[in-house]
Amino acid sequence: MELTVWLAYVSVIIALITFPGPVALLCMDHGLRNGRRRSFATVVGGAAASLVLMALSSLGLGAALAASETGFLVLKIIGALYLIYLGIQA
Repeated sequence: MELTVWLAYVSVIIALITFPGPVALLCMDHGLRNGRRRSFATVVGGAAASLVLMALSSLGLGAALAASETGFLVLKIIGALYLIYLGIQA
């Protein structure tokens, strides 16, 4: 990957992380409800998840899933099952 393309990619990702989204709203909600100390894990988890997504995307997982319809379907099913599990646990 060329340096200019990589810098553009990182710039867009930083902008997406910086602007309020679902993770930022979750962090604000936890901060208001539970205080600064108890919401620290939420903030760290959101940052870690963003870093993992950036790393996987930069390694080409997005292109591989776009090329494989079956792989994308399997990933969607695993994600749905995980969300169901989280709902049951809550």
